[in-house]
Amino acid sequence: MSQSPIILLTLRGKPADDTRRQPTPYAFEWSPSSFGAAITRAGGVPVMLSNECDPQIVPLAIKRCDGLFLTGGEDVAPEYFGESDTVGNLTVNASRDAVELAAIKAADEVAMPILGVCRGVQVLNVARGGTLYQDLDQQMPQKPRDHSRGPDGFFVQTHEVEVSGNCRLDSVLAKARFQAATSHHQAIKDVGQRLKVVARSPEDGVIEAVEEPGDRFVVGVQWHPEVRAQDPETIRLFTAFIDACRQFAGRR
Repeated sequence: MSQSPIILLTLRGKPADDTRRQPTPYAFEWSPSSFGAAITRAGGVPVMLSNECDPQIVPLAIKRCDGLFLTGGEDVAPEYFGESDTVGNLTVNASRDAVELAAIKAADEVAMPILGVCRGVQVLNVARGGTLYQDLDQQMPQKPRDHSRGPDGFFVQTHEVEVSGNCRLDSVLAKARFQAATSHHQAIKDVGQRLKVVARSPEDGVIEAVEEPGDRFVVGVQWHPEVRAQDPETIRLFTAFIDACRQFAGRR
């Protein structure tokens, strides 16, 4: 049996709330089970990175794992890309920002594979010196299509994504256009260092994926592949990520 790589998976948070009774009024951390399921189906073993960690010890967790998976969730605080809140609708998690930025830095130092989804691609871009649209509807020069989850409370709406040719994502997905689940109000504005735009929304030009050119697997996608778990594109993306993590583990 081939080695099952250990994947460090980030968490979102909920603050304490005296008015909430379910599942608990206390502060807690969580992740949709679809993230862990996607990692497990591809052959990896997900472990959780708590936002309660001191950022200074996050490199110790990186040293014990084989891949970093940056999940979706809260907005990245604009202070990390040189701005203040100008839109009034941000949900930030200061502890998560600090922990994830430390994790990306530590992963970069050892050339660990990284996969980012939704917020994950955004925080990856910020860690590399890039910026974000704090809110697409308020800040894009031309009004974008609706990139939010949509009106349904359970299902997530989809839109088309167009992948550039001659890139890692193109070879992994083996499809130039496909329908992807969308649930976000922020997106990449200025691209960070050592990242290349490899997919966009053909309707409005919103950046849908970036990657690091070269041999190392560093890919961030704006859509939510885990929502469409049985899609070939989802299976291929997570399989490629876990394969890269397995190879990384073998080289250590």
